[in-house]
Amino acid sequence: ASLGARVVANADGSCLSKLGNTSVLAGVKLEVMVPDVDLPDRGKLVVHVNMAGTCSSETRPGKTSDKAQDVAADVVSAINACDAVDLTQMCIVKGQAAWVAYLDLYCLEDDGSVFDASLLAAMGALHLTELPAVRLDKGMVSYATDEDAMEVDEGSFRTSQCRLKVDDVVLSGTVGFYHGHKLFDPTHEEELLLESSATVALNEAGKVVFFRVPGGSIELDEVDVLGCIEAARRRYRALHALLETDLGRPPLQWE
Repeated sequence: ASLGARVVANADGSCLSKLGNTSVLAGVKLEVMVPDVDLPDRGKLVVHVNMAGTCSSETRPGKTSDKAQDVAADVVSAINACDAVDLTQMCIVKGQAAWVAYLDLYCLEDDGSVFDASLLAAMGALHLTELPAVRLDKGMVSYATDEDAMEVDEGSFRTSQCRLKVDDVVLSGTVGFYHGHKLFDPTHEEELLLESSATVALNEAGKVVFFRVPGGSIELDEVDVLGCIEAARRRYRALHALLETDLGRPPLQWE
């Protein structure tokens, strides 16, 4: 596994992840929005997944696949399950302006475990996201320049550029089952043959926050589930080490 930081120059945060031959590029683009009426002090995170037309033999150019939609929904579920990003920090002016972060995930190569690679790239990109400095003047929000004063007229102000704070990191691992054997991080070819599989995501406290079994011809028993969780813990430690080395994330407190 590997990570590439800040690989898209015009993104507010970006990261390229590779798990085996699977590679996913994540980019974050920030825009100012009017917050929802029922959530006036929160920003918003919107996730979109695009499977490149050449990423696998099953992908067709120009058509959003069910797999892409499923991966996007699962990434959102996993991130929200551990409150990885506090959306209140994306509020600019309560009830008037907030940031919406568009997190676009591009699967460049699908050789299995796309969700795991997508989640890793997503966490890396969010960790590197910078909230730009903005100026509010007479209800209008614009990007601030270095010459703008921190406080100008009454009802006007300027915010400082700051790093998006990621409160928790959620990462996952996938185990496949085939004729009594366990396959860790199955390839795309292996996924087509599996009798069943399980994807487990944990947070930095070591807690399982996401568990998905997409179905199959066999049911998993308690031993199988515990084995999947232990495999996910080993995978979590290895992937988190990449965030520590490449992105400066503080080390884990559990072994």
